[in-house]
Amino acid sequence: MIDTDLTDEEALLAKTARGYFTDFVDNAYLNAQEASELGYEPRRWAQMCQLGWTAINLPERVGGAGGTLAEAGVVAREYGR
Repeated sequence: MIDTDLTDEEALLAKTARGYFTDFVDNAYLNAQEASELGYEPRRWAQMCQLGWTAINLPERVGGAGGTLAEAGVVAREYGR
């Protein structure tokens, strides 16, 4: 699917996020993580932090990625797929 409303950078971000989330996210996985002691998988959370997705629209001066709200929306949309 090509989303013509996205910039080239946002489209690349969407493609990257979609590939990342498609590799492991399904209902069985999510249910298992929710039932776990922590409620999430620390390794996956660390990977998303390293990619900058957890702070994508925060300014770099406070440790964020300096991205836009639109970019945060792109990642959230792909996660929701």
